[in-house]
Amino acid sequence: MLRLNVKDRLRLLQIWPGLNLELKAISFAAGIAAARLGNAAFPPCLAWVLVLLSLMLVFRLVKGFLPGTGRQPECFLTLAFLFFWFLGGFLRQGAVSWPAPAAEELAAGTRVSGYGFIEELVIQEAGDYAGPRLRLVLSLDRRQEKSSRTYADMGIAGAGPAKQKEGAAAWSRQRRFLLRVSLPSGCDPSEYCKDKGLQAGSRLSFAAEIQELRGPRNPGEYDQIKGLASQGIYCQGKAGSVDVRLIRQAPLWRRLIAGARAGILAKIEKEIPGGEGAVTAACLLGETAGMTEEDLRAYRKAGIAHLFAVSGTHGGIILALSRLTLSGRKSRAAASRRQGPALLFPLGMLFVYLALTGFPLSMQRTFLMALAAQAAGAMGRKKDQGSVLAGAALLLLLKRPQYLLNCGFQLSFGVTWGIVRLSPWLEKKLPAGPAAALSAQLAAMPIQAYWFYQIQPFGFFINLFAVALMPALLVLSLAAVLVGIPLPGPGSLLWQAAGFTALVMDGAAKGWSRLPFSSLTIAGQAWPFYFLWGIGVWLLPEIKSLELALDRRLEAGWRKKELEPSWQAWRSFYRQKKQAAAAGRPDGRLFSPAPGSGFSRRLFQRLWRRRRAAAAVFLAASLAAKALLPGPLTLCFLDVGQGDGCFLRTPQGSAWLIDAGSGNIPSLAEYRLLPFLQSQGVDSLDYVLISHPDGDHISGVAELLPLLPVKCLFLSPAAYAEEAGRNLAEKAAAFGTKIFLLNQGDRIRQGGVELICLNPPEGHYTGDSNADSLVVRLNYRKFSALFTGDIPQEVEYSLLAGGIGEPVTLLKVAHHGSGSSSSADFLNGLAPELAVISCAENNLYGHPHPRVLEDLRKAGVKIYQTRSGGAITLTTRGKHLKIKSFISAFDSE
Repeated sequence: MLRLNVKDRLRLLQIWPGLNLELKAISFAAGIAAARLGNAAFPPCLAWVLVLLSLMLVFRLVKGFLPGTGRQPECFLTLAFLFFWFLGGFLRQGAVSWPAPAAEELAAGTRVSGYGFIEELVIQEAGDYAGPRLRLVLSLDRRQEKSSRTYADMGIAGAGPAKQKEGAAAWSRQRRFLLRVSLPSGCDPSEYCKDKGLQAGSRLSFAAEIQELRGPRNPGEYDQIKGLASQGIYCQGKAGSVDVRLIRQAPLWRRLIAGARAGILAKIEKEIPGGEGAVTAACLLGETAGMTEEDLRAYRKAGIAHLFAVSGTHGGIILALSRLTLSGRKSRAAASRRQGPALLFPLGMLFVYLALTGFPLSMQRTFLMALAAQAAGAMGRKKDQGSVLAGAALLLLLKRPQYLLNCGFQLSFGVTWGIVRLSPWLEKKLPAGPAAALSAQLAAMPIQAYWFYQIQPFGFFINLFAVALMPALLVLSLAAVLVGIPLPGPGSLLWQAAGFTALVMDGAAKGWSRLPFSSLTIAGQAWPFYFLWGIGVWLLPEIKSLELALDRRLEAGWRKKELEPSWQAWRSFYRQKKQAAAAGRPDGRLFSPAPGSGFSRRLFQRLWRRRRAAAAVFLAASLAAKALLPGPLTLCFLDVGQGDGCFLRTPQGSAWLIDAGSGNIPSLAEYRLLPFLQSQGVDSLDYVLISHPDGDHISGVAELLPLLPVKCLFLSPAAYAEEAGRNLAEKAAAFGTKIFLLNQGDRIRQGGVELICLNPPEGHYTGDSNADSLVVRLNYRKFSALFTGDIPQEVEYSLLAGGIGEPVTLLKVAHHGSGSSSSADFLNGLAPELAVISCAENNLYGHPHPRVLEDLRKAGVKIYQTRSGGAITLTTRGKHLKIKSFISAFDSE
């Protein structure tokens, strides 16, 4: 090892542990992020070897540089140590990502079997498309599998020897597994889990069929692959209730905790029925199953849904109550005797509460921070909030580095770090409570904008009110739990008081969410935008010092420039002019930029003295220019499965939707339409056009009406005459939407965009929903598009006979590419350059029909399909087109 004298060893000891813990955490996180961006994945054994080699290299650097003198070697060594932490994060992420490439070998439909411990269990109630299910996150146990020598026991069966070997190797790498268990129809999932003994901590065996993990198919849509990867899960499977068998029950302490949790929830349901009971359960235990999706949406819009994610607020209250219990010390001797309980009792109570709430990530952070704070107090050291937070982050990232790109981790640590960083700065201007609330709000904004495309610019006020109510709600609830055991009467009164507090909070949240300024929708940007936003928030306390430093630097620069005589500055200026003229380069300078002249300095100094006003004017002018100057016309044909849906944004910024429905995707609006619209910065729709009232064209619109304001709804009289169309119109009118009926010849104009209705003719309705579809032509300068609904060939011929007009640039192929539409004569008459077919993968109808594809190819049309390319986005300013598929691997045919 190193042969260093005592002085060098002391210097080494000062550098290595003396590094700022925040810098270590940032370096480690940067290494994880670099590994994620580079898709690094290698065996864990190789990672350990590289870590040891890097550590040996660092010590070699220490041996070579530490005996030197001056500051430079120490700075070099500091960078070397930080690089070691960076490399550690890189290698740790690469090691845990090692199962990801192997998961590709487990094709959908592969049968696997194994053993595992239940980490999470979520009950999913029966829906329109599926019966009741269980969602299990399993920590796989490989010991049993390693004792077996057959591929079937390793989890792979029904394939050739080579495939069995590849599959067994891929399956053996997985450490966590998402298992969806389908239960019999009419089965009560809670009773089923109780009878089978399934709960967190139980050990079971299972046989499952691998399911494909699907990435997003539209902008803004949830990415299941990345979401599960952030939890260390790279494959999922489905099983029936008979394929899961309990091997060993959960440990006794887990069963006791689960029983206590179930008892508390039952007591809340009995004592506080209704919405306030659901809010109480959500605030106390993070249990949101009793809340409706509408209520949860209101809390998210108000910006206080974090109250249901059991976090530092809850942990702080538990710790304060625990310390209050031990605060009655009468003498120093008694205090000495109680020193141990005073340190351990609060941590014990916090751990019990952590277990009751299901070990959420935010409470793990709180527990680790409390542990570090208690340890610092026991050792007589001053607690450093930043170092404590960084230490908690390091421990969690060492355990599971995928947490770094987890929304919950970023919000939990980002908001807490913002409070630690910004509160001391804001407390110079505000009281402590409002300063902490405003700090949390500022720190959360870039993270919320990145994940949810929304910010709450004035959420500070409702957060201040809700956080002020939280201690009362938690104290009353916990007191009701403890008092209600020996004294049911007083316990019931305490539950009623907690319910009243929850009612006040619920009314305030819903009332605030209805205000027009409660939430702003922010269009999605590339991740560097949010990173720079976060850096800007981090630097807020340093603004004044940065400005003063820049002032001094500029003043010194001006003084240095003024030393140059003015005649030299003028000579230099004319020399440059002459050289530019000789080279044939234009020189548009109207006055001399000579450093010695006082004009440029005086102009700059005047602007600099009013720099904040100048920045505000510049920002306002930029926003006004963006709002007033016309942009391109954008069309996005959304992947809605087996259905139709096209989003249109005009150059003036209006948002239109032409159809939105699906025949095979449940909750289309919640999981596809609304995330897409929010990612585009759309908080209301100006126009919605319905071609005809079939479910695969209107189901998403009907779901979207309660979620997003729609100003105008257009449909044909034939569609309004049908029950489905009339019900949709009545539902829209109930939400304040204006209803308009379109007939042949009607036009909608906005700026340079015009929509012309070509079908159906007024008064000539066939009674066939498809034949009476609205057919509209969009014209914008030299660009045109035809939306054909589900019209059959007979309507196509009548449109041709009626003179459908000039050829079109883009054709939305009728009826999802069905063989009953898109005749060769129709395609030749329109002569489109592009065609978009909206249909689902492996749909039951065989869309698109081979004959339609062949006719389009013969006509020289470039074909785009949502089933292969996902959302198809087209932008144009009226002449040139830019078109791309969301899934870039499948562009066009």
